[in-house]
Amino acid sequence: MPRILSRNPGELSTWLDRFIANLEPHLAEFGMAAGDLAGLVTLRDELAAAVVDCRKKKRELAALYGLQSTLRKAVMADASPIIARINHHPAMTDGLRPLLGLKRKNASPESRTPVTLLDPPSLYLEAWTGGVIVHFGPTPKNERTNGKPDGVKGCNIYRKKAGDADYQLVNFSTASPYVDTITGPAADYVYMARYRGTKTTEMSLESTPAVIAARGEQAA
Repeated sequence: MPRILSRNPGELSTWLDRFIANLEPHLAEFGMAAGDLAGLVTLRDELAAAVVDCRKKKRELAALYGLQSTLRKAVMADASPIIARINHHPAMTDGLRPLLGLKRKNASPESRTPVTLLDPPSLYLEAWTGGVIVHFGPTPKNERTNGKPDGVKGCNIYRKKAGDADYQLVNFSTASPYVDTITGPAADYVYMARYRGTKTTEMSLESTPAVIAARGEQAA
């Protein structure tokens, strides 16, 4: 494949539209007829429609992830005081706690097993125009089976542009996936993550870096 043809579907669609529009007036000069471009014209139209549809669905997906995160925070805000109220009520029993999905109380803080975080999370990235969806955890490609290991409160997400020396902390996320907003023109971004325990000093090893090409919404 000629190097001029981009691997990015959006860039390829833009190039193909310009290529056909400027070649059609000169077909006779190259001994060609309109029929010679018929197949390529059809592919141009199908690719353009697919790019538009893909961008729309990625924006919708990002919005759904955002709604999911907002609702999760609302549930936690409403449920936490109720849990705290009943969990310390004299009527609460160790038999009822597991039925409600609550952990049994430890006998004392000294009896708790210290949290040790060793294994790092795995990463899976998805790009959309305006951001990157960062999946993290033991099985990031399958969120139905994905989760957090015991003792893990969340994950620190780090990002840098390819070629930069240092990572920047993007955010701390308590649930996968995390939707990271990207601004500016297209570039390769490198992501890395570390599990975090209940204390900020409880950190796992660094994940294997993952690279993805992304661009800002206004640069599309």
